[in-house]
Amino acid sequence: MHDPMTQAFEVKQFWRRKSGQWGYKPPFVTVWHVDPETDGSDDSCGWSRPCLSKNQRDRINSIAGDEAREPWFQQYCGKRIESPTEAETLLRQAFMLVGKIFSKEHLCKPPVKPVTFQEASAWACAMLANPVDNFRGSLSFLPGWHSNNEKDNEHDRQYTAEKFFSCIGSFILRERRPWYRHPRWHFWHWKLQIHPLEQFKRWAFSRCADCGKGFKWGESPWTNSWNSDGPQWFKSERDVHHSDCSYRTSGAGVGNASRVQS
Repeated sequence: MHDPMTQAFEVKQFWRRKSGQWGYKPPFVTVWHVDPETDGSDDSCGWSRPCLSKNQRDRINSIAGDEAREPWFQQYCGKRIESPTEAETLLRQAFMLVGKIFSKEHLCKPPVKPVTFQEASAWACAMLANPVDNFRGSLSFLPGWHSNNEKDNEHDRQYTAEKFFSCIGSFILRERRPWYRHPRWHFWHWKLQIHPLEQFKRWAFSRCADCGKGFKWGESPWTNSWNSDGPQWFKSERDVHHSDCSYRTSGAGVGNASRVQS
């Protein structure tokens, strides 16, 4: 599990803080989207990519079973496919296949608009030319590399095919998702972080766990805890230290501490 909070918006100060030649505008309010984790993951709202419905997952499992029995998209035996032309052709076919089953109302609900040849071609080129995250390794199957089994078996092929087609399906839904349906607009999941208010609470109420003294305005203390509650009203934060105090008393030095931001 990761942190369920994702930054949705940031409102800058109207005035600049002096730094260098031009200065900069620090954030005044940060709006966080807190995922409710209803499906057990930290992205149940589909921030990075839309979640597939049960009906869509069932259809993907069906075509993944066909792929496992008679490999077509993952018949190349290697860590990743080497031919750009063959890769583009296969990935275009995969986009159109998943788009076809998603567009059939009697197969998938809710149905989506069919994927056109132009869309599939553009998406295939984009997801193959990306140097960081691409589908080159998904258009192949090497036992022991794409699975934990040194032998080629149907179960492992179906598992990798399900992951491949699920990524294709989520990509299609993400490209088709209207801007107003993005989870950043789930205002009922918002959490506001008002930075000047947090700085005031830290300056007024927080005390160093070592020396007992307060913190300067805007100072970021150090902590050895991953579960800090942040600045509080009328009481100090737990396990916060001045950087010098933390270095002298922790024994491990500042390198093993985490900085608490406001």
